[in-house]
Amino acid sequence: MKAVLTIAGSDSSGGAGIQADLKTIIAHRLFGESVITALTAQNTTGVFGVMDVDPAFVGAQMDAVFDDIRPDAVKIGMVSSPDIVRAIADGLRRHHACNIVVDPVMVATSGSALIADAAVDALVSDEVVQKTAKEFQGVPHRIEFVREIGGVKYYNDSIASSPARTTAGLISFGDQKVILIAGGYDKKIPFDDFGAVVNDHVKELVLVGVTAQKIQDAVEKADNFKGLAIHRCDDFKAAVCKAKEIAKEGDIVILSPACASFDLFPNFEVRGNTFKEIVNAF
Repeated sequence: MKAVLTIAGSDSSGGAGIQADLKTIIAHRLFGESVITALTAQNTTGVFGVMDVDPAFVGAQMDAVFDDIRPDAVKIGMVSSPDIVRAIADGLRRHHACNIVVDPVMVATSGSALIADAAVDALVSDEVVQKTAKEFQGVPHRIEFVREIGGVKYYNDSIASSPARTTAGLISFGDQKVILIAGGYDKKIPFDDFGAVVNDHVKELVLVGVTAQKIQDAVEKADNFKGLAIHRCDDFKAAVCKAKEIAKEGDIVILSPACASFDLFPNFEVRGNTFKEIVNAF
C-alpha cells in the first residue's frame, strides 16, 4: 500500500486541514500519515484561534515519519510562519522526499487569514525560486534529460504523442537542430504543418512505426525541405541505435514521437522507459 504524508494544520471542525486530507487519502485506499503545523479553533463560521507548532517539533514529526513508514508522496497545506516553512523545506531535503505537492492554505473558507505575510514571502522567496530552478530535474517523459555520452545529450519526450507536442519540444531547444526519433501509432492526425517544423528544427530524422511514411511525406513535401537526412528503421531499438550512430559531439538526440505508442508499446511511459533503458545501456 502506498503512503501519503499530509503536512498541514489541524481543523477542529474536521472540514479541512489534516482531518480532511486523511479522509481523502483513506478514501483512495492509501496509507495516511501526518505532520501537524498548527492547531486551530475553527468551525464553519470562522477561525477563532491559531496556535503554531514549534518549527523544531515540525521537523521532529517529519523525522519520525520518514524514518519509519517512508511516504511515497507529500502534500503540504497550511504553513503559517516562515520558520515552519524553513523547517519543512529542511526536512524534505534531509529525507530526499519525492512527489511533493505544495497547496498552502492562505485563507479559510470563512474568509479568515491562516498564514502570515512573512510566510508567504518565505514560500516564494528569491532563495526558494533559485534553489528550485537549480535542483528541478523535470518530470519523466517530458523532455527528460537521460544522460550525456561522448558529448551527445539524450532526451526522453515520450509524452509527445501529437505533432503539436513535439513541435513545442523542438522549439524549446532554440536555434540548435536536433536528431529526432519520431513515429508510432496512427491517430489519423495530419502531419502537413509538422513537416515544415521538422525541416526548421531537425538535423537528421529517424523514423519508426506505422506513421513513418506519413511523416516522411510531410517533411519532403514542405516548402522548406532542403534534403534533410531521413533514416527509416524497422524496430524501436534499431531507431535509437541509428540515432546514436549518426550523432556527433555537441548533438542532441530526442525521442519525441509526435504519435501515440500503441503500435509498439502499451503506453507512452513504457515507450519512454524503453528508450532510457537502451540509452543507459550504451
